[in-house]
Amino acid sequence: MSRMVIEAKQERCVAETAIIAAALSIQDPRERPVEKVQEADRMHAGFDDPNSDFVTLLNIWRRYHAHWQAVKSSNQMKKFCRQHYLSFKRMREWRDIHSQILAILKEYRVWNAEVGMRNGEVQRRKAEFGMRNAEVQRRKAEVDRVCARRN
Repeated sequence: MSRMVIEAKQERCVAETAIIAAALSIQDPRERPVEKVQEADRMHAGFDDPNSDFVTLLNIWRRYHAHWQAVKSSNQMKKFCRQHYLSFKRMREWRDIHSQILAILKEYRVWNAEVGMRNGEVQRRKAEFGMRNAEVQRRKAEVDRVCARRN
């Protein structure tokens, strides 16, 4: 985790890295009851990012906390978790570990109120990733065409 934080500080994404590090410390909070697999998958699809499991975790975290800000009630959060097929217990554990990570980051002066990427920065990096991925796919197709001509 320390290596993640060092890199995150350089990339200005400590806030996101703390969330992801906490998530990697727990069992996946998503639930898929055997009798409701399709419904669970449908609800989880609202969190999915096709390019990154880490962004998917960030999406779960952000939706959970946005709802908490709106309702500020444990009973309402339990209901939210049931509706979205998330384990309330694991989400609470995620939140607790995240708080512990933040306390450590504050102690070592890695965390402050200005830490983390802004939405524009996240979108810019996602676009860069998409362009790099498209370039890799274009080059792969070119290599495949060259190899096909040789045969």
